Amino acid sequence: MSRFNPERFRLTLGVDSLTLATRTRLTPWRFSAAINYNSQIVSTAFQPRLQQLLKAHVPRGREVSVVVDDRLTRYFIVTPPDRLNSFADLRTITALRFLTLFGDKAVDWEMQAEWAAGRPFLVCALPRTLKATVLSELKAGGWQSGGMKPESVWIWNDCARRMRDPQGWFARIGAGHILLAASNAGHVVAVSMSNGPPAEGADALRAVLMRESLRWDRPLPSKLYLSQTRSGAMESLHGQHIDAVGVVLLRPDFLEQESFA
Repeated sequence: MSRFNPERFRLTLGVDSLTLATRTRLTPWRFSAAINYNSQIVSTAFQPRLQQLLKAHVPRGREVSVVVDDRLTRYFIVTPPDRLNSFADLRTITALRFLTLFGDKAVDWEMQAEWAAGRPFLVCALPRTLKATVLSELKAGGWQSGGMKPESVWIWNDCARRMRDPQGWFARIGAGHILLAASNAGHVVAVSMSNGPPAEGADALRAVLMRESLRWDRPLPSKLYLSQTRSGAMESLHGQHIDAVGVVLLRPDFLEQESFA
């Protein structure tokens, strides 16, 4: 491999699998290797499996970006009160909101957010132990971290230029979950995630949209930006309408690996 066009590496942390993808500049990601495990993530089974995968396929000194499965992430919205005095107050309010919603202590989670004092904002919480374990294993093996983010955040960043409607909604349909987010002026103002069999077809997606529209007390959007784990039932919806909602199928660059898995 040329030093002027080196391979790049991306590790996806699933609930029961680790998947590695590689690419060179201006080429799509391609599947490299995967390892399954049956134990809970960050158990004694996780670390040796992670080292096994990286040592077999990633040269020392290389950078590895990390994608975290949405099902390992907690997504929620914080609406700050008026007259906050400091950023510390904002973090305290976020921690209390997290405890109320999930019953967990915020100290055990790392909060990634588009912090804002004057409007609602999205928070993505990653298990602190998970992040510490992965970063520790990368450092121990002589690899560099290229950042760690939830899968839907990676998709949003990859496809931001295509999501031109600032009031549009975003949907991520995974193998065992669906995440839905509503935007206002380009900022996420409502989010929900449900686990279970993926929605397949227009009728199932319509039901999800209607349910969340009622729950959020928000009108349906004119655009729905849709990403799915693999090619499937939603492919045919691109450019179509579900009632008055136009569907735009996103093809995030980092997910090209999935068609090879």
